[in-house]
Amino acid sequence: MQRSHDASGESDVVPKKPRLSAIRSLSIQHNATRLLDGLLYIGGNDCVNDLDVLGTMDISHVVNCTRETPNYFPDRVEYLRVPITDEPEMEIDMYFDDACAFIHKAVENHMACMVHCSHGMSRSATIVLAYLVKIRKMRLLDALQYLRSLRRVVSPNIGFMQRLLELEMAVHDANSLDLQAYTKDRFAPIPDLALNPAHSA
Repeated sequence: MQRSHDASGESDVVPKKPRLSAIRSLSIQHNATRLLDGLLYIGGNDCVNDLDVLGTMDISHVVNCTRETPNYFPDRVEYLRVPITDEPEMEIDMYFDDACAFIHKAVENHMACMVHCSHGMSRSATIVLAYLVKIRKMRLLDALQYLRSLRRVVSPNIGFMQRLLELEMAVHDANSLDLQAYTKDRFAPIPDLALNPAHSA
């Protein structure tokens, strides 16, 4: 048994590694989406339990945005755990600084980082969006458009989107996304989510 640490400084016990399976299609079976010229990936749990697959993507860093999924390869991969569930009341923003710094360090050193949760839809998407807003200085609406253009299922829950809007306000002193419109339809076309429609024109 080995131990790894989460973003709150707590340790968790990591079970023995599973037996490696054959490499399959990354885009379909493993559901990994390539971002930033291959330096950042987002996906679900099925992206991270096969060392051969991680190696094919040159993944050296993983942000694990779950409480339950093991950090499978702690002797080969550097992990950061963001131990949250996909519930609107979860204070995901308390992990923004650590997660963004972890991703930024990997990317700046030309090492690929995978951010994952169960389905690569809400928790991991929130962390990637936070990185794009905080470190890359993107407007939230633009970051969502970029991410959703590559991964259509991206849809942070309403509480997480509120935290992202608070981050955007802190970074840009303005908001670009209409939370009311997002609450009505999380999968609405990006122009329909613009707080100022001219922003997405």
